[in-house]
Amino acid sequence: MEKPLIFISHSSKDKDYALVLEEHIHRALENVDTFVSSNPAAIDSGEDWVGKVLSQLDNSHLLVIVMTHNALESNWVIFELGFSWKKLDSEMIHFILYPGVEPPSPLSMYQGKSMTEVDQLQSFFQAVASDLNREYVPNMYELRNLAESAFEHIPRIVQNREFDAWKYHLRNSKWAEEELSLLDESKTASTCERDMTFQIVHYVEEFKRAKFGPWSEGFPDPTSYVCTVDLNIAGATVKRLWFAHLDGLRLLVPVPKLRTVQSDADSSYAREYFYDENSLDFLVGKVIGRFESAGGLEEFAFQRSILIIATSN
Repeated sequence: MEKPLIFISHSSKDKDYALVLEEHIHRALENVDTFVSSNPAAIDSGEDWVGKVLSQLDNSHLLVIVMTHNALESNWVIFELGFSWKKLDSEMIHFILYPGVEPPSPLSMYQGKSMTEVDQLQSFFQAVASDLNREYVPNMYELRNLAESAFEHIPRIVQNREFDAWKYHLRNSKWAEEELSLLDESKTASTCERDMTFQIVHYVEEFKRAKFGPWSEGFPDPTSYVCTVDLNIAGATVKRLWFAHLDGLRLLVPVPKLRTVQSDADSSYAREYFYDENSLDFLVGKVIGRFESAGGLEEFAFQRSILIIATSN
């Protein structure tokens, strides 16, 4: 069976995300080829790169556009769209959007999928698989990682300074929580009283059953859920975090990281869960977390054998 070729069009500024997307496509869909011009293996040293791009466009079966602010300013992305629009059926052109980006015409006539929303990413991959006559079985863990990678890998202006400001306000400012029931019953927002453009948005009705490991087990109510928490500045999401609802929604805590460590005594390996006390997840958890009998996030971590480590940032 011929392998269909998926051409992933992107701005060179978004190359890190394009490579992550390419890896996910190969894990999600069997027997497909992809072309990402930013992949070092895509174009041989000394090869005519313009000719290679044109050849891959001409041989592609489906176009995927990484639609970001950077893509809107890229002449190559616009050219690749125009080339494929003439060559392919428009149904074989798909695009995923970074929050706040308005696709240009003629893409604006079609519905793109948000690259930061798990449900929309799932719909995107289902549509691509259907067009290529491939099976697709969603992996929620990998889809969550892909959604989060958009915030990590799509360059934004003064992103690092924004996150430094977040950490300052999370450590030093007061936060006022309010239910947004008059506007949206599915959200609550904690607003920074020192700078009200900073908001922590908790999606209180958009969570799914999930298993997190031994640290989340042993409660009177065994059900556990994953939910999203967005960090917004002036209404725009700059970071998405993953939190866990435990014990029948009575607890709300950040999902700890998992690492493998080697024992010095017998060279065996063990898995351990940990929080980084300087991470956004941990600092946000101290603001919006719910801990029931535990006095706070630190005590919760102690009770559940979750390590708390410190990094330099």
